[in-house]
Amino acid sequence: MSATHIASPKFKYEGFPSNTNMYLRTHVMLHSGYVFEFNQKFVLKPSVLIKSTDDSPFNVDLNVSALLYKKVWLGLSLRHASSLNFLIDVNVTDYLRMGYAYDFLVNQLSQYSRGSHEVFIGFDFDIKKSQTISPRFL
Repeated sequence: MSATHIASPKFKYEGFPSNTNMYLRTHVMLHSGYVFEFNQKFVLKPSVLIKSTDDSPFNVDLNVSALLYKKVWLGLSLRHASSLNFLIDVNVTDYLRMGYAYDFLVNQLSQYSRGSHEVFIGFDFDIKKSQTISPRFL
């Protein structure tokens, strides 16, 4: 569980009248998941993320990822009935990951957007790390 701006700090913004009060809203997030290691070739990782902001409804993300042969992650997420997300992440080496994600909108914004694409590269600079205990942290 995490939270930001717990005290809802007040701030001023140039361009607004000096008597305008603005506050940073508190954001609360709860994340939970579990890793099911069926064998050396298949790992399944379901998770849920619940997000709340003052004066806004709860948002829920449902996620599931599968690790195949300790090399390729395939993932699927549903973001609070607003988008369906697909992910592929490849462990190129022990220290290099590359991946692609696509967010497909399933709400009214789909009239104006065809979704978003993300390409990412990850590096692990801790080359003297000990053996990973849980595939959750791969």
